[in-house]
Amino acid sequence: MLHGPDTMSRNVDANVCGNAIPGLPALGTPEAEDPSAFIARTEGITIADLTAAIPVDCLQPRLGRSLLAVLTSLLLTAVIYTALALNPYGWLLPPLWFLAGSTIWGFYVIGHDCGHGSFSKNRRLNHIMGHLMLTPLLSPFHSWRILHNQHHANTNNIEKDLDWRPLPAVLFPNLPWHTRAIYWLNRTWLWWTGSLYFIWTRAFFPSMFPEGHSRRNVRVSIAVVTIYAAIFFPTLIYFTGFWGLFKYFLIPWAIAYGWFSTITLTHHTHPQIPYLNKARWNPVMASLTMTVYCKYPRWTEFLGHDITVHIPHHVAPGIPWYNLRRSHDALKEQWPDLVQEFRFSWRYLLQLLRSCHLNDLRSGFYVPFSPSGRRGP
Repeated sequence: MLHGPDTMSRNVDANVCGNAIPGLPALGTPEAEDPSAFIARTEGITIADLTAAIPVDCLQPRLGRSLLAVLTSLLLTAVIYTALALNPYGWLLPPLWFLAGSTIWGFYVIGHDCGHGSFSKNRRLNHIMGHLMLTPLLSPFHSWRILHNQHHANTNNIEKDLDWRPLPAVLFPNLPWHTRAIYWLNRTWLWWTGSLYFIWTRAFFPSMFPEGHSRRNVRVSIAVVTIYAAIFFPTLIYFTGFWGLFKYFLIPWAIAYGWFSTITLTHHTHPQIPYLNKARWNPVMASLTMTVYCKYPRWTEFLGHDITVHIPHHVAPGIPWYNLRRSHDALKEQWPDLVQEFRFSWRYLLQLLRSCHLNDLRSGFYVPFSPSGRRGP
C-alpha cells in the first residue's frame, strides 16, 4: 500500500536531474516542502511584462518559412524511407527507424504550429495544414488542438492541466489496480507511450469536448483520420505485407510519439517545479518558471523544429517555431535567474522517472512511489 503525503518521504537526491534550480531551497530540506519560495520568484511580474519582453516581429508568422519547414521534413523523410526500402542489412534497421520516427515527429511540430495559428495568418490554411500534418500520425487535429490549448491555459495547474499531470499521492492507493498499473508504467518504464495513451483515451471521444462548434470540429477530424486509416492501412499491407506495416509505419510511428512523450515530460517535470492548485497557481509562473528549456542535441532539435526551446512557447504560444530561439534569448536577458536551462542526458531522464511520480497536495511538489510501488502496483 502506498502512503499519502503525510508519511511519504521525498528522499530526492540533492543533485537529482543533474541540476537544482538556483534561488530555491536545496532538495531534501524542510524548506523545500514549502512552495512559497517558488511562488515568490515571480512576484511583481505580469503577463504584460512577459509579452513586452518578446520582440514584436517574433510573433509574426511567415508562410514561406513555414512551408520551407514542411519541405525540409518531406525531403528528409523521403530520403530515410528510401534508405529503409533499399537497405539490405538488418543491423541498419534500428538507426533508420529512429531517424524515420524523428523526422515524422517534425510533422507533428508543424501541425502543432497550425494548432496555435502560427503556421500562417490564414486560419483556414492553418486548419488544412494541421490535418495534413497530424492525420498520418492518427491524431485528430481539432481534438489535439483543443486539448493542447487547455494545457497552455493551465500549465502545471493540478486541477486543470491535462499533460502529464501527476495524480495526488492520497488518491493513488485507492484507485483500481489497472488504473494504478497504467499510471505506474506511464511514469516509469513506458513513459514513451504517455502522449500516445493521452491522445487515444481522449481525442477520439467527442463527448469529452464542449457541445457546439468545438464538438463538430472534433467529429470532422475523427472522420478524416478514420477515412485515412481505412485507405492507408489496407493499401500498405497489400503492397508490403504485414512486415511492411511494422517496418514502415508502426515502429517509426511509435518513435515519433516517444519524442512527443519525452519532450513534454522533460520540459514540465522537475522535483523543484510544483503542480499547484488554483489558489496558489498563476499564469506568470505557468509560463516562465513552470516550464524549462531542456537542451537536446542540436541535430534532434533541427528535426523537431526547435520545439524544445519551450519557455517562450508558453509565454506566447503564437510564436512560430523559427522565432523561438530569439524569443528565448530575450526572456533570458530580462530574467536570467528565472529562465531555466538543463541539458538532456539519459541520467537526467532516468532520475525524473525515479523520483517525479505523485503530487503532494500540501506542498504541490512531486513525491516518489513507495519502494513497493516501484515494484509495480
